[in-house]
Amino acid sequence: MDDVLPAELRAVFKLSLLPYDVILAAAEEGDRKRPPVLRTLVESILFSRRFVPSYLLVLVITVLLWGLIKRAKVYISRRGRKSRPQDDRPATPSVASSSSSTLRGTESPSIKSDGVSEDTPLLAEAQLSGGRRRSTPLRAWHKIRSLLLYQPKPQRSLTAPKNTLPANESTLVILLFLGLNLFYLFYNMPLSRAMVFALADRAGLLFVANLPVLYKFAAKNNEPLQWITGWSYEGLNMFHRRLGEWMTVAAVVHVIGMVVAFYDLIAPSGYTLGWYLTRKIIIFGMIAFVCYVGIYFTSIGYFRQALYELFLASHIFLQVGALVMLFLHHHDARPYVGAAMTIWALDRLVSRMLCKTASFVATLQIAADKETVLLYCDVPLKRRSWVGMKSGWCAGQHVFLTVPDMGTKHKLQAHPFTIASPAPPRETSVESWPLQLTIRAQDGFSRDLLEYAKLHQHTRVYMDGPYSSNEVLKAVRRSDRVCLIAGGSGIAVTYPFAWDREVKSSSAKDIVNDRVVYAKGVKVKPSIKKSSTTLDESRFAQFWIRQDANHEAWVTMLPSTEEASSSTACPANVSPDTRNALDLITHRFDTRSATGEHQRPDVKAELEAWVRGDVKQKIDMQQSICVVVSGPDGLVKDVQNTVASLVRVGWNIDIHVEKFGW
Repeated sequence: MDDVLPAELRAVFKLSLLPYDVILAAAEEGDRKRPPVLRTLVESILFSRRFVPSYLLVLVITVLLWGLIKRAKVYISRRGRKSRPQDDRPATPSVASSSSSTLRGTESPSIKSDGVSEDTPLLAEAQLSGGRRRSTPLRAWHKIRSLLLYQPKPQRSLTAPKNTLPANESTLVILLFLGLNLFYLFYNMPLSRAMVFALADRAGLLFVANLPVLYKFAAKNNEPLQWITGWSYEGLNMFHRRLGEWMTVAAVVHVIGMVVAFYDLIAPSGYTLGWYLTRKIIIFGMIAFVCYVGIYFTSIGYFRQALYELFLASHIFLQVGALVMLFLHHHDARPYVGAAMTIWALDRLVSRMLCKTASFVATLQIAADKETVLLYCDVPLKRRSWVGMKSGWCAGQHVFLTVPDMGTKHKLQAHPFTIASPAPPRETSVESWPLQLTIRAQDGFSRDLLEYAKLHQHTRVYMDGPYSSNEVLKAVRRSDRVCLIAGGSGIAVTYPFAWDREVKSSSAKDIVNDRVVYAKGVKVKPSIKKSSTTLDESRFAQFWIRQDANHEAWVTMLPSTEEASSSTACPANVSPDTRNALDLITHRFDTRSATGEHQRPDVKAELEAWVRGDVKQKIDMQQSICVVVSGPDGLVKDVQNTVASLVRVGWNIDIHVEKFGW
């Protein structure tokens, strides 16, 4: 660079901080007089200004194509179901309904028959079901799909107690997303010391171009994006985290590149680093950089788990400061900052505060395990309302809960919880519907709520929602067979799906409420008898893996099988007349024995046994099977990989994982 005048280099450096049209005019005016290396530098900056904006267009087109493929897959699946002959065989009676199974008592009733064991090849069973052999392309497709569904074991991590990897399909999509960003960073970018300023400039542009995407992934009201892609809230949140990490890398490249560019372009003229760092435009950029680095470090697993409330607060305050500083830092950042602020405002201010937030008086009850709060309230329904809790909700949706009476710091906090009670029917006009949240005490808000519930039976709450798309619910409804698997409080996710599929309720009178109530000051505990009516377990099953039998009290709303003979309140020592209720949980597993020992069920064997059925049932492998799992990472991994092994040999199974990743 000895043949380049420092004054010219400084001119290019200052030029890059101006809007695109100013750079273009200056480049056209002095292009012929400028030395070759400077001409290349200016051309590279101009190319970046034209090239990077297309990044968002490519993302939008990709997402729309992804959604089109998903919709086509659903359409083909429906056509395939209609073309298959209906199975008119009588349903196999259920062999286990309320009997339940535990690890410390009787084992799960086996649904295998003689001649089919754990060692029976699935391919042989497939031939028994239909006598069809899979073609070579079909076998290859099943192997590929199985590989994509497989979830690797957790890896060691420096930022969290363990790094739980997603399924290979999610990892592949994330890698493709990262590859797209790397392409936009290095395409047509000469990698030389003279061009380090152009690389830093490109990294900064790519950072701000990703801002609207980052905020969209983090938005709570993401129904349109979830409907297009079929991704759950957890899936979008996973993309939000990975994108945030990549943007931190881009910000570091931008800052380091600018410092190197200073020593190459400005320092030879006698200017010091202190002079450079005190320029107003650089100060704005450095403050924004510090804010985003702070957001990253408060988002790592260790910090998030130890100081969750501080993690939430830092996200709010640091991102506001970062956006303001970024807006002042560079002209070309302003459209992207404006888009990000618009997404945030529409999601948090307009949608949540003005439309979706509703106030209720809730009842707090501490469950039998002494570590869980059951929160109840009656939600008045207004069918003319098109948004918010009063418009109703669907199975699998969640709300953000605020309990202002718990203290000042809780007035500004909103925590997500899945609605654990059945959803109100859409086809009838009911005035109100009961809602339940099951809140396990961990740390922070949930622990404070447990302590608060020990002294308060009622409190005012604010609920913001409902959120989450209905993709899983649609899959549960349209599948031939459904298996719901819950671990611990994951029953709050799966139980409403079971109710939606197996219960055709039209009134709140169809609900048998098993919780303790107070009628005219008198404590009443209803007496519930499990009905002899059973479910067709060949087509529906719900597994619940819990620590002990005390968790049974979490499920308080059961489908009634007969009218109540009396609804009058009784004294505390007298039970009301018994009502029969259908048990939607077909298999229970208590992992904690009376001696305190922990034993895990063989989920792989249980799921495989249910999918295969027995020889007499002759289950067609082409029947669509929907598996929904919600629970700890270990349970999710076991179920995910069991499904992958079954898909490999030809079973038509889709799996949906429902959980919050915070």
